[in-house]
Amino acid sequence: MRFVLAFLLAWQLAAPAAAQDRVVSVTIDDLPFATAAPAGSLAQAGSATQALLAALSRNKVPADIFITGSLVEVEGEAPARRALLQAWADAGHRLHNHGYGHSRFSAMPAADYLADVRRGQAVVAELRRAGAGGVAYDGFFRAPYNDLGQTADDRKALLHVLAADGVRLAPFTVEHQDWLFDQAYQRALGRQDEALAKRIAAAYLAQLDAALAFAETLSGDTFQRHVPQVLLIHANRLNADYLDVMLAWLRARGYRFVTLQDALSDPAYASTDGYAGKWGFSWLHRWRMAMGLKNRLRDEPEAPDWVGAVAEGRE
Repeated sequence: MRFVLAFLLAWQLAAPAAAQDRVVSVTIDDLPFATAAPAGSLAQAGSATQALLAALSRNKVPADIFITGSLVEVEGEAPARRALLQAWADAGHRLHNHGYGHSRFSAMPAADYLADVRRGQAVVAELRRAGAGGVAYDGFFRAPYNDLGQTADDRKALLHVLAADGVRLAPFTVEHQDWLFDQAYQRALGRQDEALAKRIAAAYLAQLDAALAFAETLSGDTFQRHVPQVLLIHANRLNADYLDVMLAWLRARGYRFVTLQDALSDPAYASTDGYAGKWGFSWLHRWRMAMGLKNRLRDEPEAPDWVGAVAEGRE
C-alpha cells in the first residue's frame, strides 16, 4: 500500500493541468479471468473480480467487459464463473462478446472463426438475459488480439455477422501491453520476489503514462482535438492489484469516465478503418491510414526489454 500511495502522489504532482473534457472509456477483456483453468483457479478469478469491482466502485467508473466463453464454461466451475459475471452485471457494468475460444481470425478458416464468434455471443446473450436491472445498452464484439482477418473481405464478413446480431465492433485507442507486464508480474510473485514485482508494477504504471500521452498526441495530430480514448486492459492479477491507482491517475490527468457506447458517439469513431490485415493496433493508426496521414506505428511506446525477459523466463 505504501508503494501505491507513493506512486500516486508522485503522479499527481507531475500530472499536467486538467484538460477540458478529456474522456476515456475503460474496457476489460478476457472475463471472468484472463488465465484459463487449472492455472487460472476459481479462487484467483474470484479475488480478481472482487478487487476490480471494488476499484471501479470506489472511483465511480463504468466498465465495458468482454467475455471469453470458454473461460466461463469451465467443467465443474461454470455456475460459479457465471456468478462472477452476474456480479459485474449487478454492479451496472456492460457485458459483451470476446469470442468463445479466444481464437485468431487470421489463423483459421473464416467459417470456423465466425462460428466461434456466434458461440461466444450465445454465452453473452444468456448472461445478459439473466443480468440485473434490465438496462438497455448496445452490444459489442472485440476480436481476440484485435485480429480482424487477413483481408478486407474477412473483415466485411465479420461485420456482416455482427450486424445480423445487432452487435458492433469494439475499437480501442490505448493499449499498454498489460498482458506482458502481467506475465512478468505473476512470474515474480511466483518466485516470491517482492522487489521485482514492485519494479514491474512501477514500469507498468509508467507505460500507461507513456501510452496515454502518445494517444493524446496522435489524437491531436489526427483530429486537432482530444477525442474520447478507449482503454483496453485485461482481467488479470496485475490490474486487480493496481486498477485503483491507474484510475486515480487518469482522473488526475483530467479524464472523466464514460461507457464505450458514449465514447463511440463521438464523430471520430465514424472514421474509415483504412487497414486490412491481422495486426491488432490502435484505431487511431487505422484511421490515419484511411486519411493518408503519416504512419506513426513505430512511435508507439514499447515495454522495456527487461520486462519481456522476465515474462518469458529469459532473465
